[in-house]
Amino acid sequence: MKAPKVLIVYDLTTFRYPEHLGEKISADFNQKTKLACQAADKIIAISKATKNDLIELLKIPPGKIEVIYPGRTDFRSVSKSLPSGLKKQAFILTVGTIEPRKNLEGLFKAYALLPPNLQEKYPLAVVGAEGWQTAKIFNTFNRLNLGGKVKFLGYVSDEVLARLYREAAVFCYPSLYEGFGFPVLEALSFGTPAVISRTSSLPEVAGRGALYVDPQDPKSISGGLERLLEHKEEAEGLRKLALIEAQKFSWEKTAHETLKVFERIERK
Repeated sequence: MKAPKVLIVYDLTTFRYPEHLGEKISADFNQKTKLACQAADKIIAISKATKNDLIELLKIPPGKIEVIYPGRTDFRSVSKSLPSGLKKQAFILTVGTIEPRKNLEGLFKAYALLPPNLQEKYPLAVVGAEGWQTAKIFNTFNRLNLGGKVKFLGYVSDEVLARLYREAAVFCYPSLYEGFGFPVLEALSFGTPAVISRTSSLPEVAGRGALYVDPQDPKSISGGLERLLEHKEEAEGLRKLALIEAQKFSWEKTAHETLKVFERIERK
């Protein structure tokens, strides 16, 4: 095509963690990604972390890449009740497809390290459909004897998800790698105290509005959870900061900045 081409890149997961999707599938994705980047006149990266990955892994010239953040999810309605077995401000929430990159293994190990009284009071609610490479994740769950303490809710509607964000005592997102991290921004938009990984794009999203931990260290994750569950004043402080940080993102801003990229290319 002779028309100018703009490519949007969300993340380079298959370059960073090819084993998570399978070496063969990742190699195919990677080749297509390289060709698309070469053919594009301009690349939009959804975070500075993704831009840095494009520069480091694919040797894309920095001037070819524009960082434009996605917007904030607009939850138009909230369910009137929580899923069965969950009580207001008495559960830990995590959201994401069940697959290796989301690091549920690390979260299960961290949860098992919490004092028994906190496990008793705060069950772990896992929202997300089952994805791929899940055997090791569920083996870890079974080995730690977490049955009854962890509630797998599967895929839920936006209305139920909004209620879960609003009522969770703490949101935890120990992902190993993210191009952006929509669940983090969603949790922040409800003012939910959050424990998240200090990795890839996540600090760009949460800013001052979260407690950061090492996703590779279950003790670090567990310590973050215990800290916010036990210290309500700190959790309340994060709640206020989270609401402020979430206001930085909007789809109107995303659309405006994207349109400017199109216009600049069209004028060349």
